[in-house]
Amino acid sequence: MSILKRISINYGIRFIYFFICFWAVICDCTEHEKKPLSILFLLDKFPYEPRKYIDNQLVDLIDQGHLVYVLADKVGQHPSYSLAEKYDFIGRTFYKGSLPEYLNQVDIIYCQFGGRGNQALKMIKKGLIKGKLVVCFRGGDASTKFIETPHIYDELFKKADLFFPVCTHFKNILINHGCDAHKIKVLYSSVDSDQIQYKARKIPKKDEPIKITNVARLVEYKGIEDSIKAVAKVVKLYPNVLYEIIGEGEEKDRLNAIIEDLGLTNKIKLVGYLSFDQILAKLDESHLFLFTSFTPLHGEQEGIPNAIKEAMLVGLPVVATRHGGIPELVQDGLSGFLVKERDINAMANKLIYLIKNPKKWNEMGKIGSAYVRKFFEKSVVNKQLIDTFYDLIENKM
Repeated sequence: MSILKRISINYGIRFIYFFICFWAVICDCTEHEKKPLSILFLLDKFPYEPRKYIDNQLVDLIDQGHLVYVLADKVGQHPSYSLAEKYDFIGRTFYKGSLPEYLNQVDIIYCQFGGRGNQALKMIKKGLIKGKLVVCFRGGDASTKFIETPHIYDELFKKADLFFPVCTHFKNILINHGCDAHKIKVLYSSVDSDQIQYKARKIPKKDEPIKITNVARLVEYKGIEDSIKAVAKVVKLYPNVLYEIIGEGEEKDRLNAIIEDLGLTNKIKLVGYLSFDQILAKLDESHLFLFTSFTPLHGEQEGIPNAIKEAMLVGLPVVATRHGGIPELVQDGLSGFLVKERDINAMANKLIYLIKNPKKWNEMGKIGSAYVRKFFEKSVVNKQLIDTFYDLIENKM
């Protein structure tokens, strides 16, 4: 081959390489210089600290420079907490359907829960707001509502642009009720692993309590009565067990009465409401986590409870029911155990197994913590969220 020909080929290769690199840089710049989005969250109440999964999305979007606002019916029960103050949640929230003129058109109308989606449809019809309509389905709106009013979301399914069920279980429910599968993308509720650190469990000494914890609202479908009865069986074999249930709710008095009837007021305690930091402190000193939801007659179901994710992040083995989206989180036999709904004997037996085999605690805890960090960490989930928003406004979906 002649020298001139080799030079020509060499320069040709260099030019192609330069062009590829140049185009990569341009694409990278374009990716990072996309215009900030204007996003309006629709909520029933806000700020509300127990819904950390919503705060995780809001804060990340704000940190990325997006214009984030909230339309809510009312202020939440516990509106004053550090994150709400740092990001001025109250200052960026409008209440009871009253929006300023500059929010009449936004890029994304992001509805938390199906009912907010129906609210947004009414506002769109009245010309009060414009934007791509995205609806997240989280719990009762993807279960109970279909039993109470089977066709409650028929119009929403036709007119909304995208649906985010928080688990595959809910995705299948939406499809079964007429939602176009192409409009559905599963988006998990996230947790912030920067705030929740893994900790190896220490095996308690004989005179120290074995601490079992639950974090849940005291309502029927959370199955607290079942968990109390399961722990009552465990206490007969292991009197040093202490079961603490963190949360408030309408069943508090009834559950207290059950605990008193069992004579276990010193072994099973309804702790009441705790702040997020206080909950983390309780999880930090616990050994096992128990979560026993079931589907009652009115049909309400869980998505994937963040309470379980947070417990797994700190390294707690979990005993939970095969309910809702929980099997998408807890790997049976690896990060904990799954049992049939309302099977009190099975709940007790799995707790007894774990108490008998404390070396399993850290083995399961490490697997569970790693699994949550891989699939449910807020940076992972929020990247999926914002990428999907851009795809939607750029008509790539």
